[in-house]
Amino acid sequence: MTALSVSLGACSSWGNDGKQIEPPAPTPQAPIRPTVSTTKRTKPPPQPRLSITVNTTAELNSYRGWPLVIEAIITHPSAMELGAQPASVSPLKLAAPSSWSDLFHLEVKGESGAELAWPFVLLYRSPSSIDLDLKQAGELYWTISPADAAKLASGHYRVTAVLTAGNATPEGAWKGTARSNPVLMSLLDEPAPMPPVVKEAKLRVFSRFYLIRGEVDEAARIITEHLSENPESIAGLALSGELAIVRGNIPEAIRAYEQAIDAHDKRFPDSPEPPIELYSRLRQLREQLPSQYPPPPLEYLYKK
Repeated sequence: MTALSVSLGACSSWGNDGKQIEPPAPTPQAPIRPTVSTTKRTKPPPQPRLSITVNTTAELNSYRGWPLVIEAIITHPSAMELGAQPASVSPLKLAAPSSWSDLFHLEVKGESGAELAWPFVLLYRSPSSIDLDLKQAGELYWTISPADAAKLASGHYRVTAVLTAGNATPEGAWKGTARSNPVLMSLLDEPAPMPPVVKEAKLRVFSRFYLIRGEVDEAARIITEHLSENPESIAGLALSGELAIVRGNIPEAIRAYEQAIDAHDKRFPDSPEPPIELYSRLRQLREQLPSQYPPPPLEYLYKK
């Protein structure tokens, strides 16, 4: 028997005449080229930057019955860019038929993620439009009164400012949606008895609430009452200085801040750093009366 040799690598076939039939040559294929889109990508329009605080901070513990002051700052997206030049920045207009503040609302969510309705009161209504640029920013305030804050349930919350400019936005104004940073807030029951540090925090919160609302006499009442109980209160003395500023009495404000610095030095004699915020505010006030208050020597500012 003749052995058959089979080659798995050969794919030839044979005709009736015994001649090998060559397989057809492969058809040349055009090289595959990647598809390049000719559509130009449009750069998204600039978006306003929003930031908010509740009682001057982005994360806080507050207490039921304490007022809340929500401050929103709206800036041009280039405002924080290093080297940005006013001439190269196009203003960004926010506008609404009545007031550009109508474009904003505050969103509150509880631990379950459900949105809650809190009794925010807008402190003032803005004009119909504002042009944001490197020099001009928008500012809005909302408040919740002590009486309304006492009705809020204790718990953990997230507060966010939302800007929505839809189809009803006037021609030429920015359209879209923007959101601020979330403020993380825990609402607690007021401790009893109240530690001194919480008393001073309460004084700051209530005083700022009344001063922002223009209720100067009520702010003066609680500051005076606090200082009568604690004459060396750093917060009380500093707030009495702010009260004097509101009343236009700069010399009295300067004396109050000097007393606040002295009270700080007595309370914290071994502090490695001076109270920078108090010194900074004092310097700002003294610069308004340069003939009476020449710049202090460096050893006074940094005597620590």
